[in-house]
Amino acid sequence: MRKVGPALAAFLLAGAASAATTSALGTWTVTKVETDPSMPVTAVAPDDPSYLGAVLSVTSARIAWNAGKSNGRGTYDDCVAPRFTGGRDGIAVTCAGTAWGPGAVLTPVTGDKLRLDWYDGAVLILTRD
Repeated sequence: MRKVGPALAAFLLAGAASAATTSALGTWTVTKVETDPSMPVTAVAPDDPSYLGAVLSVTSARIAWNAGKSNGRGTYDDCVAPRFTGGRDGIAVTCAGTAWGPGAVLTPVTGDKLRLDWYDGAVLILTRD
C-alpha cells in the first residue's frame, strides 16, 4: 500500500470542497493588477491604484474587503456565508446561492498567490499575508 503525505490524506478524507475552503482561507493583499486582454475597453489600468493594497479577508463565515491603501473603488462586494467549490479551474465562490462578484473564481498561481478575475476586466493577483 502506498503512503500519502498528511496534506494529501487530509484532502482525500475531507473531500475537495473542504480542501478548497482551507486553501482559500486567510488574509490576502492585492499586489498586482492586470487587465483581461479579451476586454478591449476597460476602466482598469495595469497596477491600478484603485485596487493595489486592498486586503481581502476570507473566512468560512465571511469574505470582506478592506480598502487599505487603495481608494476602494472596486473592492465593495462582500459575501456572508460563502460556499467554496473546488474544481479544475480554481475555487468557485457563491454567496446565498449566487456567484460572488462577477462569477469570481480564486485560481491558485503559487503557494502564496491567487488570481481573482474581478469586475471590468480586472485581474487581481492576491498575495497571502
